[in-house]
Amino acid sequence: MTGRPEVHSATALRLFSVGLSRLQDPNWTGTSLFDYVKQHVKGREEPKDLLRKPLEMGIPFCLGGWIFDEYFSLQFSPSHFDELSPEYKAWFLEDLLALLTFHGIADRGTVRATIAGVLGELEELYSRDEQEYWAYLERLTLDEEGFARIYQEAWSSYEPDLAQLRPGYAAEFSDRVLHDRQLCAYIARLIVVIGFDGRTDEDEEPRQWIERVSWPAHVARMLHSRDRGKCSLCQKDLDHELQSDPHIDHLVPLARGGCNDIVNLQQLCSQCNLAKGPLEVECLSSVPGYIRRRRM
Repeated sequence: MTGRPEVHSATALRLFSVGLSRLQDPNWTGTSLFDYVKQHVKGREEPKDLLRKPLEMGIPFCLGGWIFDEYFSLQFSPSHFDELSPEYKAWFLEDLLALLTFHGIADRGTVRATIAGVLGELEELYSRDEQEYWAYLERLTLDEEGFARIYQEAWSSYEPDLAQLRPGYAAEFSDRVLHDRQLCAYIARLIVVIGFDGRTDEDEEPRQWIERVSWPAHVARMLHSRDRGKCSLCQKDLDHELQSDPHIDHLVPLARGGCNDIVNLQQLCSQCNLAKGPLEVECLSSVPGYIRRRRM
């Protein structure tokens, strides 16, 4: 082990930022996210038991992969690259070079040289003539031989390499999601809102559509670690409570359309779990409070 990070941190943060933005966009969640999840629920894509079981590579991991695909791929219309402003297109190409360099991916033809040349010319223009810099950016955006061609060549050349990087960035995205119990709860509720709620009629209330399952040991360990060995509601330290075995609870109850994915799970003490029953209660943050206001 060298201690070298597995992902390029700047890229991982950008993907997480894009993911949070997508999750706040009803147009994306109601169409793209719904369709992504439906392919698994209908058994057309692996894992076919997504939502039905607490998979280690469940919804957060899948989300990371879907966001990665949309961020880099030109197969979406419009692609993420197409939607960027001229200056952001240049920064995107610069970030791509940094990503490829970080992972030690070999050169493919003249793509890197082309990108480096354009970026160098832009940097020189900006320092010499800012007005011409902006005009050149516009020309590169409108010119069929400009930004569009450059990224098309880059994507075509490095698509196999990006595909190999995808699982690592999906896992990183998943870890960032799972660290935040409130974000997990938001996603669990979103899954119900976009239509995976057991209803057969829009006028019905959400109802149970997924069977209760036993919890794999790795799920219990992940929740225990994320919740720091405490009950997520009363904060009782379960490691030191011999009379209070940890329970795993559904944030959105199965009876209200909830799923078995790990985003919908938290650790509770037996007393809180029995008191909560089939209710949905406010989810408390799992992010440590490093900064506190001074008491007046």
